[in-house]
Parts: sequence; structure tokens; C-alpha cells
Amino acid sequence: MEITEEMVIELNNELAVMGCSFRYKYKDEKIEITLPNMNYVNSYIINVTDDFHEWLQRWFEAKGIELSCNNTGSTLWSKKQFE
Repeated sequence: MEITEEMVIELNNELAVMGCSFRYKYKDEKIEITLPNMNYVNSYIINVTDDFHEWLQRWFEAKGIELSCNNTGSTLWSKKQFE
């Protein structure tokens, strides 16, 4: 199964309820961390906690997706998607 844009919308809604300061954007069957208002920011680095990363892994596992990510954890994709 692959990550869909609808899943990212649902994920972002949950992040908003949790009070999370960033969201994810869907791009090329992957998701990337983004800030809600990028008008005044040229670049940024967001390092999520281990607890958040574990929560995110469980969130996607509940939808039948095993995540893979880049070395910083800022871009995620379905492992099966690129096998």
C-alpha cells in the first residue's frame, strides 16, 4: 500500500489537534515536513523526537503502511512503494 494525499490530510488534521507546530505535505508519493506559513522562511531544520517518530510509525502501521525515511527523518515513504 502507498501513502495517499487523503492520508496526509488526515494526518495533518490529527497533528493540528495535537498542537504540533509543523505539518506534512504530499509530494511525489512521499511526505515531507513543512511549516504552515513559509512566507518568511527560506530554510529550516526540524528534528522530531523519537517518541513522535514512533507515534508516526504506529499511525501509518494502523493503515497498513510500513514507513521508510531519509537520514534526517524529514521525508517519509512507504517501504513497499519503492521495492
